[in-house]
Amino acid sequence: MGATEDWFQMRQFVRGFWTPWRDHTFAGRLFAGEILYNPLEVLEYKIGGPRSALVRGILDSRSQLGQYALAANMEYRYQIIRQDPVGLGLVGFIDAGMAFNDASEFQFERMLASFGFGMRITIPGFGLLRFDTGWNMRTLEWGGFSFGFGQMF
Repeated sequence: MGATEDWFQMRQFVRGFWTPWRDHTFAGRLFAGEILYNPLEVLEYKIGGPRSALVRGILDSRSQLGQYALAANMEYRYQIIRQDPVGLGLVGFIDAGMAFNDASEFQFERMLASFGFGMRITIPGFGLLRFDTGWNMRTLEWGGFSFGFGQMF
């Protein structure tokens, strides 16, 4: 099972970064993905939930799974401490996306959207740790915390 089985997926994304002033960066990403060959049906895109790499701030119980995924992310990143190799930064974000299996499920009302903030800590010899928390934009329901290594995108 897993990596020993055949599968094929395609991911396309566009990322952009703009730093108008020192330590202030605006970052954005557009993502589209499709699982093209998955005979054992072990692969799915996930939108929402604490381990989602596409949309933060959505409870796992409200997350979406599907063969196709679309997502958009915007972040404002502010670097508080930049003393190489240590760093500390704050992030504000807005995420939106959906996962679906066929065109009939592609409806704007199904779009999951969230906003939130986070912290980035750079640890020497280890790398960047990411801590985020967010809220569902439609219900204002708290979506919990997410944790990861490296930037979201």
